[in-house]
Amino acid sequence: TADDLDKAIETMRDDVGVSALILDLRGNPGGLLQQAIEVANRFIPSGTIVSTVDKNDRRTQKYTGRTHKTHPRMEVVVLVNRTSASASEIVAGALQDYGKAVITGSRTYGKGSVQDLYPLGGNDAVLRLTTQYYKLPAGRIIHREPDDTEWGVDPDLEVPMTDQQVVDLIMLRQEIDILPDAEADDAEQARPQARQILDKGKDPQLAAALLVIKTRLLAHQIQLAMAEDTVATP
Repeated sequence: TADDLDKAIETMRDDVGVSALILDLRGNPGGLLQQAIEVANRFIPSGTIVSTVDKNDRRTQKYTGRTHKTHPRMEVVVLVNRTSASASEIVAGALQDYGKAVITGSRTYGKGSVQDLYPLGGNDAVLRLTTQYYKLPAGRIIHREPDDTEWGVDPDLEVPMTDQQVVDLIMLRQEIDILPDAEADDAEQARPQARQILDKGKDPQLAAALLVIKTRLLAHQIQLAMAEDTVATP
């Protein structure tokens, strides 16, 4: 995943340049811990990215960033929702704690347990036992336990979507991703285009992410202009 991210950023940088990036982690159920660390490290040059703790909140492992893996600073927005879990929560939470991204969308799922497997009865069965939890750099535990009121990653900018809006968006994106049949007539090839997701207001979370990025880039330009005026003033 981290290698694919690097290739995508480099391709955009060589093509038109990159001043901002949106990471869409909505519906992302997670994956390998090491890849979550590597992806976060692309934006966090040093410091703890995630750690594990036991039931007594004693740290058992710490994972840190490495400067040579980090991309140049850019504006980043991370999109999350209630189906963003595990590794995607580690990425979003770490970037939020270091102020490297604006988290937009809705609160994540809350899956942050480390489970070990223990063979039983001569490998006839396996016991899966939760032994540790993932903790974000600022000290938050991701995992949700029964009766918890806080869990996962809360967005900096909450943009709710109804269940129907989510279903409509998924269906539209699936239709956009279908390649047209070369032998089909023009009517059949008149499939929706990606720009219609925003043009038709099908993805308010993505629209909000774009607005955040444009606002932050504009603010940065104004700051640079004011600094230049200050220097030019005799």
